[in-house]
Amino acid sequence: MWNKIQKWAKDEKTVCVDMDGTILEYDHYEKNKFGNPIDGVVNKLKELKDSGDVKLVLSTARSKDEKPALIEHLKENDLFDMFDDIQVGVKPIAVAYLDDKAVNVLSDDWMDKLNKMME
Repeated sequence: MWNKIQKWAKDEKTVCVDMDGTILEYDHYEKNKFGNPIDGVVNKLKELKDSGDVKLVLSTARSKDEKPALIEHLKENDLFDMFDDIQVGVKPIAVAYLDDKAVNVLSDDWMDKLNKMME
């Protein structure tokens, strides 16, 4: 079953993109408040999306009741149309995850990276 799910994600070329600290500036949580777009990241994601070869899914751990305000914020900042889907409170199946807090456990120095993030 898991192999079928992984194959589907790869065939769909789904890339899951975290929101806070990844595409939007973030320094602390405040309900229904969202940071400004991080230009370099947003520009690269738009290039990726414009290639027509990938499905971008925005994902956030924020609560579902914040989704309407999030959608409005994305529209105000010309980001809404970049995403094929917006998932709130769930982790979608994807071939890759872009996240400011990610640590790749397959890299040799993953424990060092984790320890540095926890300092």
